[in-house]
Amino acid sequence: MTQIVLTAFCLCLAGLAYAQHTKVDFKALKSTQTGTINLKGSFEEVFPLFDPINETKWIPEWKIEIIYQKNEGKVEEGMVFRTDKGESERLWTILKFDEINRQIQYLYVLPDKVLVKIDLAFTEIRKKQVEAQITYSLTALSEAGNKLASDLTSEVMDDRMSDWEKAVNTYLLSTN
Repeated sequence: MTQIVLTAFCLCLAGLAYAQHTKVDFKALKSTQTGTINLKGSFEEVFPLFDPINETKWIPEWKIEIIYQKNEGKVEEGMVFRTDKGESERLWTILKFDEINRQIQYLYVLPDKVLVKIDLAFTEIRKKQVEAQITYSLTALSEAGNKLASDLTSEVMDDRMSDWEKAVNTYLLSTN
């Protein structure tokens, strides 16, 4: 647990280091939106699809570079990885990966822009139906980040959740 807190703290510091170079009158915005998706699979089928390695099964363009992994080949709390090299590069860590309590929590920083926490909670409704509640919390690190935070509206979140639901269910149906 100490390692997870330290990793999260380091990611926050990386983002905040930039904020020190912005104007003194900068005021960060924060935006939080929650959406729900209904998935056509069992919990055992659905949960692994939301780990950073298996997301490629329903997001073909998802590519990660693992930076730190305590146990090679195992997705777990404290894992650090990178996505989208270049201008949209994100540095991620897994804060919670709890299959027993059916929760995943990610933290990522889009340098010079935003710090984002993503919470996922899964509920098995029936044998082949899982509801996933997903919450995005964005905190701006700059004026560009303020734009991203203000752009995260309920309509944007609804569209994102609709895309996720369709992509995951398409994958699940192709495997049955």
